[in-house]
Amino acid sequence: MMTYRELYFYLFRAMEQARQALEQQNIGMAANTLIDAQKAAEDAVLSDDFQTDN
Repeated sequence: MMTYRELYFYLFRAMEQARQALEQQNIGMAANTLIDAQKAAEDAVLSDDFQTDN
């Protein structure tokens, strides 16, 4: 079960990993990190287990 808050932190960590990969000029890894995070976030939001923070 994931909330918006957890999803935010998950995506923030993925962006940080992508930024680090870009600093190392590893564009492929950065792109894959962001793509994977986007897919996971979409799956989480569309799942029946997703909970709002209310």
